[in-house]
Amino acid sequence: MGYHKRTELNKRILKISEKPEEINPTGGFPNYGFVGNDFLLLKGSVAGPAKRLLKLRLAIRSPGAVKEPQLTLVSSG
Repeated sequence: MGYHKRTELNKRILKISEKPEEINPTGGFPNYGFVGNDFLLLKGSVAGPAKRLLKLRLAIRSPGAVKEPQLTLVSSG
């Protein structure tokens, strides 16, 4: 099977950074490892395998009431 195009809604960008040390937990992420480059932290799941390229675009729908997100770090080690 090849690549499939999927459009998903209700994704919120929580953080964009060029410093991976801000996000890496002790021991790395389960089933992924350590983040080594620039990163984008999204709220919600993303279809496809780990380390797959994502294409983002601006929302077509107008946003509703925006609430302040709460970030929680889960460490396995």
